[in-house]
Amino acid sequence: MYQSPKLLCFLIVTAMITPSIPISASEKPIYKVSKSKKANFKQVRISIPFDMESKVFPIPVDDSIGTIYGNSLSLIRFEKSSYTIDVLKKNISKIVGTSSKFLPVFSDRLVGWAETRGFFLFDLKKNTHKYFKIRAVPGRWEYIEYLSVLDAENLRFLFIIESENDDYEDPDYFMKVVSFDEEKPKESKIFELLKDGDIKKYFHSTFSNYIFFNDLATNNLEVLDITFNKTHHPIVDIYNSLSDVTFRNRFTIHPNLPFAVIEGDTKLWVVTWKKNKAEIHPIIYLPKYTVKFDFSPEGKWFFIEYVEDLPASGHKEKHYAYLMPVDSSIQYFLGDPIDLGSFKGNHGTIVWSQNPMAVNIFDFINLHRWVVEGLN
Repeated sequence: MYQSPKLLCFLIVTAMITPSIPISASEKPIYKVSKSKKANFKQVRISIPFDMESKVFPIPVDDSIGTIYGNSLSLIRFEKSSYTIDVLKKNISKIVGTSSKFLPVFSDRLVGWAETRGFFLFDLKKNTHKYFKIRAVPGRWEYIEYLSVLDAENLRFLFIIESENDDYEDPDYFMKVVSFDEEKPKESKIFELLKDGDIKKYFHSTFSNYIFFNDLATNNLEVLDITFNKTHHPIVDIYNSLSDVTFRNRFTIHPNLPFAVIEGDTKLWVVTWKKNKAEIHPIIYLPKYTVKFDFSPEGKWFFIEYVEDLPASGHKEKHYAYLMPVDSSIQYFLGDPIDLGSFKGNHGTIVWSQNPMAVNIFDFINLHRWVVEGLN
């Protein structure tokens, strides 16, 4: 989810609407992290170079993750409790910033990322790449703040662009959809998010060809299609019907099954929509700390990380990690949480790797890795 300070909205839903499908809700969470069963495997801790952490990303190569390191596109290949770095392409870009924006895995041969105002598509099989400038307003200094996959098959991506105007302290923000399925990219018209200091809409997230926003006039969650016209998704009705619970704005939708997880104040909530009926249920209690959560790429696992500040430890934090299996045969799709353990470190990046499926967390000094494939 995009979290730029100028666009981030902590959504507190207070308005009731009439949903298009009946919604039932309950209050008692099914699970507690304090009662989670321990994992039957240990985490692997690997030391990595300090400046690699901000430039790592998932890649469709077995037991590996990608990195832009030393101005080269490389693979970090895992070997039990260690790793090797294989360089794929040297001098990939003249500009490699610390805030590169990377796409999740969307192809078995292509990877994509943004640097400043440009977008890279690298072909792993051909070992070649293409570079595209992504602009909103010609003649301005612009910067790609966010990108995501809308349609992997048609190489259709969403870009949010920061665009400098005459007021350098209050830039404009625009959204654009670009398709790269042909030799020449096909670009949509720009959509104004923030113009001349006037916030039009707060961007929330994307899922498939859905683009979610918070509309300031109604304080409701809305959804647009790839042509920026209003459309519908079941989670919008559920989200906007919640008046008795204070919610933050984060949620994640399962890639294949009809459910999503929403972050509440002290709980994670699961919402389901099937057979023309929607249900919302608190799935697990969590302490009041920063929470990260995400589905594994193939949708078999739901990962949770929450963080406790340790003021006396030099700004370090204590991280707690949990894993929940996804099971389509149970009512709310999520099974008993598994306690993966904890570690001390700093706020880091979560990257999934494949074959074997593993979740990797970087804390600026170490990589903490759990191989989850084959776990029962």
